[in-house]
Amino acid sequence: MRNDGGSVLVKVLLLVMVAVLAIPGLLAGALVAAWVRADVSTAGEVDFVRPLAIPPLAQSTIDPSGRRVFDLRLRSGTTDFGLGRPSGTWGINGSHLGPTLRAKRGELVGMNVTNQLAETTTLHWHGMHLPAAMDGGPHQMIEPRRTWSPGWKID
Repeated sequence: MRNDGGSVLVKVLLLVMVAVLAIPGLLAGALVAAWVRADVSTAGEVDFVRPLAIPPLAQSTIDPSGRRVFDLRLRSGTTDFGLGRPSGTWGINGSHLGPTLRAKRGELVGMNVTNQLAETTTLHWHGMHLPAAMDGGPHQMIEPRRTWSPGWKID
């Protein structure tokens, strides 16, 4: 079999293509490996002068059916995060973050989530097992000046 110039050119082009495709992958792998092994500890190097913000406990009421009901208002505000200038923020029953909700296992709860923001938003619960229809997120948007009232049993 003869090896003419065309087949040599094809082999060279294939070799170049493999190198062009392989080199970025190797570089990316090396960067990821370096990042994973990097020492990111700031112990002893950072002065922690601001106390950790602990969200307040939300007040609740018991309705006539025995459900524990929380009234939550989504609203805008301003918060100084230690830079000497306020930043625009959103919060639940305050200027930023949200309160801690406390209920007992087996209790029925109801949430009245009122959107006092100027745009549509949503709220998603963490730390609870509940029906998907009550879990919030992008499929359960709350329009401005509207209230969403999910409820479930604490398990």
